[in-house]
Amino acid sequence: MDAIPDLGSHCWERLAPNKGVGGATESAKAYEAFRHYRDLPAGIRSIKRTAQDLNKMKSLRRLEIWSATFYWSVRAAEWDKHLAKLADEERERRHKLWASRAEDTVEQLYEEGDKWVVKGKEYRAIAAMDTKVDHNGKQVTVKTSRAPLMGAKLTDTGFKLKIQALCLAGSLQQTDHRAEVGEVDAILPRKEEGTPDQ
Repeated sequence: MDAIPDLGSHCWERLAPNKGVGGATESAKAYEAFRHYRDLPAGIRSIKRTAQDLNKMKSLRRLEIWSATFYWSVRAAEWDKHLAKLADEERERRHKLWASRAEDTVEQLYEEGDKWVVKGKEYRAIAAMDTKVDHNGKQVTVKTSRAPLMGAKLTDTGFKLKIQALCLAGSLQQTDHRAEVGEVDAILPRKEEGTPDQ
């Protein structure tokens, strides 16, 4: 078999003039037949299937000639590689998008926890008891505020949020490691067909 000439970087598109075997030029009809062949799933892609789908069984021999003359199998294989590359790029884009969202969420959760801890400290600093003189002139201790109790609850909630953020951050690191060893599909949420990313 003769060496295949350089068909160009987008050889799945219509070939440039004189790129076929023996300097043949791909006609519009030949290209349309190739496009149908190319777009069939690889598992069922064949010249016969193309002829059946296009109602050209009587022209099966012509399709076979076009296939050989215009390198259909080579061009379809390049098309498959192109689609696989696009799918890989989309998976990588989605991985980066979700990783960024996860990091932002963890950061926000940790910052929210910090705010609750600070507010809790402020409340705990408010005196809960005070000494006063009653109507008989005696000094008595009276409860003036529930703020310290509220402060303790706020602080506790803040620390829980921060711990949750740290746990999530640890999970993200494990996720990054799993992605590095090729488990991205097992990690990423599946995007439904036709559902845009937010």
